[in-house]
Amino acid sequence: MIGTSKKTTHIQLNQIKQLVQTKYQGNLEIKSDRQGFSLERNIGFNIQEFTIQILKEEILFVLINTALKNETQDVQLFLEKNYISLSLYYSYQKRLNQFLKKYSIQLIANPYIHFEGEEHKIRLFLYQFYWEFFQGNEWPFEKVSKLDTHKLTDKIQNDMQDGMGVTQKIQLSYAVAICASRIKSGCYIEKEHSLPFKRTDVFLNIFNFYGNVIKTWSHKVPNIENEIVCLWYLSGMFATVSLKDWETADESDANQQAVQLINNLVQNLDFIFKEKNKEQELVCQLLFSIYQEQNYFELIFETNSKELQKQVPSSIFKRINNCVEHLACLMKKDKDNAQSDRLLKRFFDLLLPMIQESLNKVKVKLYTVGTPYDYFLQKKELEMRDKSLMVVENSANEELDLIISDFYLEEEYQVPVFIRSFPSTDNDWELLSNLVSKIKLNLKGVI
Repeated sequence: MIGTSKKTTHIQLNQIKQLVQTKYQGNLEIKSDRQGFSLERNIGFNIQEFTIQILKEEILFVLINTALKNETQDVQLFLEKNYISLSLYYSYQKRLNQFLKKYSIQLIANPYIHFEGEEHKIRLFLYQFYWEFFQGNEWPFEKVSKLDTHKLTDKIQNDMQDGMGVTQKIQLSYAVAICASRIKSGCYIEKEHSLPFKRTDVFLNIFNFYGNVIKTWSHKVPNIENEIVCLWYLSGMFATVSLKDWETADESDANQQAVQLINNLVQNLDFIFKEKNKEQELVCQLLFSIYQEQNYFELIFETNSKELQKQVPSSIFKRINNCVEHLACLMKKDKDNAQSDRLLKRFFDLLLPMIQESLNKVKVKLYTVGTPYDYFLQKKELEMRDKSLMVVENSANEELDLIISDFYLEEEYQVPVFIRSFPSTDNDWELLSNLVSKIKLNLKGVI
């Protein structure tokens, strides 16, 4: 089933047993019976520590790690160090290259083991690979000081007026480490690229500081700006345009403005939801809709427990209002262009996880209903009672925390379209109503 022989399986199992006995005795135990093998752990032991150790000893990981460092290590030396045959090596290389096709890069072994392809695509793969497997729980970069990297990210964080979340800071550290490892190995960004937004004071400060750090890694970097732009995209630190969209990121002024404003919203979410006001009890329903032809998307913030009621500060209303306004303008200008569609999708791809991460801290659940692209396009016969944004007044029954409207999708979706909870005071209600009116006004002429 997993493509290995019985002999190979037993060899690998014995290696795992040996690892457990030498490093994890007392925390892990391998048991066997007629049905097979099982791994039991003590409560409180982080199993990820064990799986990371297993991964680091896998030949594929060692191979990728070798190529990351770009050392002049030939195949024969690699075989001797890792006790494998040449035929087995080439089977691993073939498997890896099948996966690397989607990045338009490959691993080759002539004259030494290294990646071949555009450098920014190589870094994208490496960043995604290391982050996917380690998630910040391990520092796998041998050539880069963890302490120095954290000092650099601290400096960048301090220069950013809006700050960054803990996870984002760790991701930035990984991105810096990938770039540093490649630059120290003599691998540079050669293709010219431009930023998809204006050079703000924050950018210039970080540009100068990071540029000086790059020079300590290598004095042979042909273009410092290329390296900084690569980090910019790779970390997702500022621009909401991904590295894959690099070539088309600066196509229009409207796109640049939208990227800036969307990014401001995303980066401020953590800070916004840390604000607290215990004096007022508020169950806040924050909704906004973005239309493109028949496509529809809705975000629903909802809490159904009075102990979890939370004040959502008005500052977020302005940010979302600006964001919606510029997205609407973008769609109106580029209605027949895939650019607006791509940007909108990228916005939600980045926004949703960050919102949910913020809401988890205050135990508020985020409901997402639909996508910008599917069911309203297919279900044109379903008509909304309000073509912009609908808000229903709270029920007189205080025990009813949620109101579910009679507007629903067909049974195949099994999802209510509107789930509502509401402000508890007239002032709060007026604030939310004003937001709704502004968004309706901004979307006028687009839908």
